[in-house]
Amino acid sequence: DSFAAGGLVVDEDFESAIGIDPAKWLLWRESSSSSSPFVDSARGNPGKSLNGGDTCGHQCGNVLYRLTDVNYQTGAEISFDFWQSTVNTHYSDAMVGLASNRGGSYPQTLLQFQANNGAGVRNLLATVNQTTTTIGQYSGGAWHSVRMVILPTRLVEFHVDGNLLYTSTTAVADIGGPATLYVLGRSAGAVTNIDNVRVLGGTNAASAIAGSDY
Repeated sequence: DSFAAGGLVVDEDFESAIGIDPAKWLLWRESSSSSSPFVDSARGNPGKSLNGGDTCGHQCGNVLYRLTDVNYQTGAEISFDFWQSTVNTHYSDAMVGLASNRGGSYPQTLLQFQANNGAGVRNLLATVNQTTTTIGQYSGGAWHSVRMVILPTRLVEFHVDGNLLYTSTTAVADIGGPATLYVLGRSAGAVTNIDNVRVLGGTNAASAIAGSDY
């Protein structure tokens, strides 16, 4: 799970005093969205974390697009932590990925990890080029750590809690330029929190690093 490291492109722990920084994140909301994402001061890993809001379930989503280019073609690593309550319900999700768009619509997904609570079945889902594979399950009431490693071949390794669960058989599409990181959380019955979102970029990521983050 190695690649040509180019530096820390995104490092977000949601500890900022201003909450979700509009200089770093662009919010796009689905038409049925019922609430806004917010920083949860009571639950983080550690400290604070992001609660995506949206208690109405399917067709609701607050997508946060990062205002930072992610050049992934020579390899990159995306990591984050998620927590979900033990309530069994539909449409509670933690989703982090790369998209070819930045706002304007739902993510045009290149790569995504999703923890989905579907009324008693908690599935871990890996998406590459909008094709989704179930790669495992998870428990509620605990923090879990996720790593998506884009190899130089653009195949992707999906690690959860230190275990390699899946390696894609299809390479992430090359869109000929940088992608956009996005975060989408839904708390439709089961509270869902996301924390410690980080991106390590490939060797062509230098232009995205300077002046972009902490």
